[in-house]
Amino acid sequence: ATIGRTQESAKQEFKSSIDLFKNALKKDNYELLLHKNIYVYDLNKPMETSWQLLIKNGDRFYYQTEGLTMVSFSDCRIVVDSTNKTIYLADLETEIPPMNFLFSDSVLSRVNIEKKELKDRLVFNINMYSLNTEIESVQYHFDKSTKMLKNVIIYLNEGSYYEDENHIEEKQSPVQEIVITKLTFNKANLPVKEDFILNKKNEYIVASNYSGYVFKDIRKK
Repeated sequence: ATIGRTQESAKQEFKSSIDLFKNALKKDNYELLLHKNIYVYDLNKPMETSWQLLIKNGDRFYYQTEGLTMVSFSDCRIVVDSTNKTIYLADLETEIPPMNFLFSDSVLSRVNIEKKELKDRLVFNINMYSLNTEIESVQYHFDKSTKMLKNVIIYLNEGSYYEDENHIEEKQSPVQEIVITKLTFNKANLPVKEDFILNKKNEYIVASNYSGYVFKDIRKK
């Protein structure tokens, strides 16, 4: 019975810890910077690293990742594809791109959770075997003093070949790490529409700092 009780209290504690983070993301003003590292053969040196920046100010948001910027305005959304040098004028999208490491409560009821207490952090290890997904387990690290989420480590099931001349025939389980580099709550300034496009004689043109970009209106008329 003790195991069941420990399991129940670990789940409760994890849920209240993660809810704190989810609720922070419901606030009206914040800036969140995430880094995502993928480790394959060397757990100290990421094979790939990417980042995401999200700024929310009231009902407007700014989302940026390598090669892509998205800004919501009251009546439309602007998407800047810097890889293909194109600026899109799109319909309004109020949904912020999802944080795919925050899974739903229904998942929680079907997994096992172990809690570990370290000097400066609380670690919850979630065993995902029972869900039969490509994820084996997920570790959530919370800062003990601020109670905020610091990083998430996702252990993927084995089964991918990564082309690398030193490991040609080796199957390897990749590990993903999501690091919350910055989370601040203050009035964040968002760019204005004129930073991207200008309306000249009822026609849109790209702003001067995007000269050389193509403009496309993809709004559903």
